[in-house]
Amino acid sequence: MVLVDMSVLVSSSAIDQELANLGFEVAFINMTVNTKSHQSAKLAEHLKQVNQSSGIVTVTNRPPGRCVTRDILGLLAKQSKPFVLHKLSRVTVALQQSDHVDKVYDTILRPIRDDPRIDCFAVRPATETQLIDLINNRAKYGYDLISLDISVGYFFQQLGVVARLLKNSTDVFIEVELGPILNNTSGITNCVNQCRMVMRSFHRMIISSGAKSPLELRTGLDMRSWGEGVMGLKHVNQNSERLLEKIVRKKMNRANLNPSSN
Repeated sequence: MVLVDMSVLVSSSAIDQELANLGFEVAFINMTVNTKSHQSAKLAEHLKQVNQSSGIVTVTNRPPGRCVTRDILGLLAKQSKPFVLHKLSRVTVALQQSDHVDKVYDTILRPIRDDPRIDCFAVRPATETQLIDLINNRAKYGYDLISLDISVGYFFQQLGVVARLLKNSTDVFIEVELGPILNNTSGITNCVNQCRMVMRSFHRMIISSGAKSPLELRTGLDMRSWGEGVMGLKHVNQNSERLLEKIVRKKMNRANLNPSSN
């Protein structure tokens, strides 16, 4: 799954063209906010830019095969061009170590979850306790994705507990970004070991690019090779497609379209 992090200033036109050159048709454009400095004006501008720039770059080397979710995105955007770069808006709420998830739910999480302009709502726990709370209360918090940052230190302290919890979870998608891992070369072994010990039996793991510049973008093959070949995860590509379908169906429901009729 291609995730472009727009929390830092980058050339969006360069990002768009590079995504098209790599053959992608769908990208999540992410903005990370935290519970201490949530800026509504900056968030609104981010969502406006994603919406205005989606679908303007023609994709010339479309990957083989037909994807219904991409076709539906073209229908939603009312675009005549058959192969374009669709950009979906994403907001990731990064929790602080002192946060209790239920305490920031009404003020931070729920407004972002219910904002119709936000296609993908992700939460990044800072502690293992927050992760466990998010998984156990998936229906209440209503996130689309949990994004883990395991690039620094040892995130997991209760390896067996979390591994069993993940194995029994049926409606949770969890993401690990490749960009931060590759940027912290001294911590790559630690990241790989954590994935293999805790998450290899979980069947909804996703590897995303987490790119902050065109140079950090990775092809789908790169992400699959890292996820399955190095980290020992399963069905990385299929999981990305399943999440994309979930996001698009939510987008259709918000647009009052019937998924079964398309």
